[in-house]
Amino acid sequence: MRVLHIINNLEDPAGAEQMLARLVNRTPDHHHLVVSLLGAHSNVLELLKGDNFEVRTLGCGRSGSAALSALPRLHRVLRGRKFDVVQGWLYVANLVACLYARLTGSRVPLWLGVHHSLEAFEQESRATRFSIHALRFLLPVATGLIFCAERSRDQHLAFGWRHPRCEVVPNGFLFPPPPARPSSEHMALGAAGRFHPAKDYPTLFEAVGPLLNRRSNLRLRLAGTELTADNPEVLALIREHRLPREQVDLLGLVSPEAMSEFYGSLDAFVLSSRNEGLPSVLIEAMAASLPCVSTDVGDAALVLDRPERIVPPRNPEQLSNALEVLMSLSSREREREGALNRERVLAHYSMAAASDRYVKLWRSSLAP
Repeated sequence: MRVLHIINNLEDPAGAEQMLARLVNRTPDHHHLVVSLLGAHSNVLELLKGDNFEVRTLGCGRSGSAALSALPRLHRVLRGRKFDVVQGWLYVANLVACLYARLTGSRVPLWLGVHHSLEAFEQESRATRFSIHALRFLLPVATGLIFCAERSRDQHLAFGWRHPRCEVVPNGFLFPPPPARPSSEHMALGAAGRFHPAKDYPTLFEAVGPLLNRRSNLRLRLAGTELTADNPEVLALIREHRLPREQVDLLGLVSPEAMSEFYGSLDAFVLSSRNEGLPSVLIEAMAASLPCVSTDVGDAALVLDRPERIVPPRNPEQLSNALEVLMSLSSREREREGALNRERVLAHYSMAAASDRYVKLWRSSLAP
């Protein structure tokens, strides 16, 4: 098959971008054209392997009018080319794909990928909110919708998205062996994700502050875009919540290849997000045999399957209490829980199963 992928951008190796790369790599018998509405960064491009793909960037802005400016640029890229199926990724790209199909009268099967939930709709950017609303009226153009999480599907249906084909395909992962953990006199609690309101670092800092001040041997290690020592907003939050600066490691963007080493440096992992679809970093941490605490966002509760480790979003007190309980376990108890976490994600979130589902859905929409 010749597959056209349209995605918001390839500048940050977040969950959807990594899933797209793994899907391309896993399907070498199909040719993929990946179109990014914005740009592309080497951190993402390096994830794509083989010779079965092309990448084109449109250089559109991030404003609410980006979808409209993308249409003529996309038309120039696609002129004279034919595809068997189109796969959209993320809201703005899905909107562009629908508008392009409507304007050109294309009958190529179009699948819209949704990798987000609606827990914090009002905190989304104007472009994202506009796209979510507009897509309600353009969904008939699509062949079907592919959600990465059950809760995401249910929330969008409640929001007014209506379509006869709403599929759930969890993101798939490649699971390396669990990383070795060097012995250390310190304990390390880790979090990963870009510095963005959806990840809710203020709640994390408020929750972790008391733990760090009570436990001088505990460190907080943070990996993600803009989580750096030269970001004044991050430093202001650290001061506001009275985190001992010497116990906080700000690592910035860590490449996907180096994330295994990051997880290997931890004793436990925490997800503090106020909004997720299928939280990739939670699955990666579990695959690294880490015990985890998470907010109840997206399918996090389904992934972790440990009610005692799930807390409401935006509740620093409950998050702090859950982390205190976890960090008070013996090292053997944490290791046992981490091993069970790894068994769970290996059984439910393999890349082989995910890629097979995508290809079967694509094939099901082709003309006989």
